[in-house]
Amino acid sequence: MTTAAMAKTNSGTEFAAWYGELAPKEKRTFWACFCGWALDALDVQIFSFAIPAIIVTFSITNADAGLIGTVTLLTSAVGGWFAGILADRFGRVRTLQITVIWFAFFTFLSALPKATPNCSCFARSWALASAANGRLAPC
Repeated sequence: MTTAAMAKTNSGTEFAAWYGELAPKEKRTFWACFCGWALDALDVQIFSFAIPAIIVTFSITNADAGLIGTVTLLTSAVGGWFAGILADRFGRVRTLQITVIWFAFFTFLSALPKATPNCSCFARSWALASAANGRLAPC
């Protein structure tokens, strides 16, 4: 592909033309999906910034914090794989609705161990929340 063709392909005018053809409902859907995907990435990024506070709050070692981070990413991948299967079987809308409820519930549960610091309880609830986080991608 020539440089001129690449410049034309990567120009913002093609996006604007494509976006301009969408109906209002399709534009809302586009932005809802974009925001969900952005929040998914934000959640993982914020977690990396929160690790020092988690180490202090739960009195855990760096190895335990690394394990929580690893479990977060692995369960996110498994959740994405599982959501693809569910979306094919039950539909993407239903799967996405369940995902949002699942993520909200287990994120709430991950905040409860603060009253009685318990790293394993936090790790389990955060891993289950992360499984829902990975489910956003295939939907």
